[in-house]
Amino acid sequence: MKAKNKIALVLVGVLLLTLSSFKSITQEPLTIKAVYDGVEDYGYNFIHTNNEGDERTIIFQEIKEDVLASFDLESDELIGENFKVTYTSTTVTETDEDGFDDEVEVLTIIKLEKIK
Repeated sequence: MKAKNKIALVLVGVLLLTLSSFKSITQEPLTIKAVYDGVEDYGYNFIHTNNEGDERTIIFQEIKEDVLASFDLESDELIGENFKVTYTSTTVTETDEDGFDDEVEVLTIIKLEKIK
């Protein structure tokens, strides 16, 4: 009986250690309507107007290759165009040079549709 308890305790410990080692959390995809505002070194900029009429620039750090192949976001031709943007938000834990953990939100475009 003691052996079963020890095994169960070890399995619970391994499970907890495994769960605590996950470094990123991805949420369900979200969709917004936004105007393309160009690309910078830090990401792809879109201007979104919320329900209250407030404009906000949303920066997407990553984009799926198939989306980038369909839309040349590197050129200035699409600036000012309206898009339906479907994206995921992933929280990644990064460790800085001093050993401190910092949570960073990474937005990834997974689907892009041009709208009028």
